[in-house]
Order: sequence, then C-alpha cells, then structure tokens
Amino acid sequence: MDTFVDGLAEKANAKELKQYTKELEEKLAGLYEGLRDGYHKECVKVYRNVQAAFTEEKEKQTKHLSEEVARLEGKNQLTLFFAILACIIGLGNFALLVFLMLRVL
Repeated sequence: MDTFVDGLAEKANAKELKQYTKELEEKLAGLYEGLRDGYHKECVKVYRNVQAAFTEEKEKQTKHLSEEVARLEGKNQLTLFFAILACIIGLGNFALLVFLMLRVL
C-alpha cells in the first residue's frame, strides 16, 4: 500500500486527488468498522465473563448462607426451649407471689 504522500505524488490533478481521497476515506471507514466490531465483540466477552463470575460467586454465597442458617436453627431451638422454660417459671413465681399476698397459701 502506498503512503499518502506517494499517492499524492502519483496523482497530480484535482479530480484524481478527490478520487484518491475518497478511496482513502472508504478504506478508513472499513478499518473503523472492523475495529468497532472487534471492540464490541471483546466488550461482550468481558461482560459475559464478569456476569458468569458474579453468578458463580452469588451461588457460593447462597450455599454458605444456607449452611449457616441450617446450623443456627438448632441453636435457636435450644434458645426457644430455655425462653419458654424461663417464662413458665416466671409465671409460676408470679402466681405464687399473688397467692401469698392474698393469703391463700
């Protein structure tokens, strides 16, 4: 491919220069389109890779959180048992105080 200066030296008159300039513009437009398409394809690849990474990380975190919730459910059952037991003992103590104040016992 000739350089721009070589092309200008070969084509001396204005009509040929306009034609040569038009050809160069068409070549540049073609190169630009090729670059734009390649850039778009690479951007799509990067987007899909990032999306896949986020999806994979979300699945890992969801699995981890599900395991933690399952592990803590057993501890919550034990805490609930003791809370109910404390409530029953407190109500019994309250009833005993009321009976003592009323002199029933």
